[in-house]
Amino acid sequence: SDEVLGAIVSTLRLNDEETAHLFDLVRAATTKRSPRRSRPRSGRMMPAGVQALMDAMVTAPAIVINGHLDIIGANALGRAVYGPLYTRTGSTTPNIARFTFLDPRADEVFPDWRRSADDAVALLRVEAARSPDSTAVTGLIGELATRSDEFRVRWAAQQVKAHRRGVKRFIHPDVGELTLRFEVLDLTSAAGLAMIGYTAEPGSTSEQSLQLLSSLIVTEQNRHIGSETDQRRPADQKADTP
Repeated sequence: SDEVLGAIVSTLRLNDEETAHLFDLVRAATTKRSPRRSRPRSGRMMPAGVQALMDAMVTAPAIVINGHLDIIGANALGRAVYGPLYTRTGSTTPNIARFTFLDPRADEVFPDWRRSADDAVALLRVEAARSPDSTAVTGLIGELATRSDEFRVRWAAQQVKAHRRGVKRFIHPDVGELTLRFEVLDLTSAAGLAMIGYTAEPGSTSEQSLQLLSSLIVTEQNRHIGSETDQRRPADQKADTP
């Protein structure tokens, strides 16, 4: 019962992540013994309202991840900050855990690589307990366990402490190092999804770098618009010819 689990939590002095993990493990075990019930799937669809909200955050990078750490949505700055993941994986929904453990240059993007790796494993462990029948989760864990010694060591450590707020450092190929504060916000309207928002310390070098990155995005967008206009112009001129 929840009362018994609560007593265990108090006795063991579990933190919030460890408590949630314990409850997920118990529920998963109960589900295996009971008739299967339908449950919300770990979302892969990006809610339009959330995308609109992120797009309005023009000075703060933001991404949306699912339980197994696919980036399924981002605003312009969020996509730019995580740009190396998109370019190196060639995916429109890059996976943070797969990039962290399988890309040999991941530490060039995440300079605090060990902490990033620990967080990725902790989040996957929570999701594995929450969604034990998810082939996406078990498949990813199996792939990483097969291909990465670093992942296997961390998975065996049974760590479930994931940082839901704090500071994360990035190395961006265009603007250099970014030191950003982050907050992880679960999306109650979309089960299994979470938005991560990033902010720079006011007046810091990272704030200036974000502003530069934002201006580079605008420049690229204008260049793209100009290119499309140039491509359409001959057809328009031809249509106007008697």
